[in-house]
Amino acid sequence: DEKDGLTTPGIMCIFDDNEGRLWLGGVGGLFRYDGEFFFYVKKDGPWQWFSCYPRHCFLDQKMKTAIVTGATGNLGQAVIKKFIGERYKVIGTIIPNDPITLDYPADKLEKVVVDLMNEEESEKFIANVISKYSSIDAAVLTVGGFAMGKIADTSAADILKQYKLNFETAYNVARPVFVQMMKQNSGRIFIIGSR
Repeated sequence: DEKDGLTTPGIMCIFDDNEGRLWLGGVGGLFRYDGEFFFYVKKDGPWQWFSCYPRHCFLDQKMKTAIVTGATGNLGQAVIKKFIGERYKVIGTIIPNDPITLDYPADKLEKVVVDLMNEEESEKFIANVISKYSSIDAAVLTVGGFAMGKIADTSAADILKQYKLNFETAYNVARPVFVQMMKQNSGRIFIIGSR
């Protein structure tokens, strides 16, 4: 009844999802029951759409999409684990012949080999993500490295290599992701740097 949060005059369908949540669809919309109260589910919330017909309910929860560069690094692995725990679809960049394995199902983690130092390849990677998933909700850019050395022993080529690895890889991904997030009017970019 209404004092428990159920404000629809009639229930047309009831179903439980694979996580044990109970859903009720009615004339007044879609409701989720937590065992004590009913909660109205806004149509523009994390559930993209719903429709209820007598004896049939359809619920499509829009999975958020995150890109993680440097997926097999320690930080990359921790970020991926967190995103997957939060029900994101993660697209992680890896290097060719990476000896580190990431054991997640393909519906949770998509591993992509991409040379992030190559601007065109990076742009193509982002375009493919957008084409496949239509939006990017988060990008965590962890690719980078650090080389200890004395200034007397460090060549300009060594400095350029560090610049390319730590700045260009981030910029090559951040720029097209930023453009997409401006178009969709949402999203977050996190850039992680070495010290």
